[in-house]
Amino acid sequence: MAPTASITPTASEAAPDIDGYEQFPFPHGGKTYPVYRRGNGPGVCVMHELPGMTEECLDFGRRLADAGFTVYLPLLFGEPGKSAAGRNFLRICVRREWNLLGAGRSSAVTAVLRGLTAHIRDETGHPRVGAIGMCLTGGFALVLMLDPWVTAPVVSQPSLPLVLPGQGWKKAALDIAPEDLERVRGRLSQDLNVLGLRFAQDRVSPAERAETLRRELGPCFRDVVVEGDRHAVLTLHFQDIPEPRRSQIWAELVGFLQRQL
Repeated sequence: MAPTASITPTASEAAPDIDGYEQFPFPHGGKTYPVYRRGNGPGVCVMHELPGMTEECLDFGRRLADAGFTVYLPLLFGEPGKSAAGRNFLRICVRREWNLLGAGRSSAVTAVLRGLTAHIRDETGHPRVGAIGMCLTGGFALVLMLDPWVTAPVVSQPSLPLVLPGQGWKKAALDIAPEDLERVRGRLSQDLNVLGLRFAQDRVSPAERAETLRRELGPCFRDVVVEGDRHAVLTLHFQDIPEPRRSQIWAELVGFLQRQL
């Protein structure tokens, strides 16, 4: 999936520089997305959460780069370094490429991310690419597996489809089309697994959703559960996890990426 011609405004005009990251514009589908890059080694696409590309998200990217990966952070909405969950939610509510409520549907914005993972593969020279989705983007890591070069998918606290009052059945639903999920299942093997991360009592990413992933993906899905009722396992609430559990989770993530990239 090749990127399309660039448009204006360019990424450099739309988004500021971030210390320690290189920024470049990634054009796709009539829009240009700023992407922040850092590190050397196999590429990992990190998709930020609803609050945006927060300082905690940027710190997460730095830690991954220090662990030996080239981190790519596409800015999907909001401003880098700032947290604005409410404002960002209003932004994406009016953008048709985001499927917030529909069960069994893949968001159109994943086409941009699939194009980016192809770019990451080519730019790094590594044939395999990792994908880490979190919160609204949590389930996107599965959709990115439709491309054979994505071999290290991490599904962290997937929150789509959103569960509204009276829609308890959605707790077990996924934001991926059935035919896409079938193709993902066809790729899984002893050497190609999916890593899941969540807090045990997270109401935004309910346990029923993890149960669906376990049922659909079988033994190829590794569900890492952290005790507590917080939400952002790898970013905002990572430092809230007591030791030695925090170090164990980090080692599990890095080990997973190293094995599958």
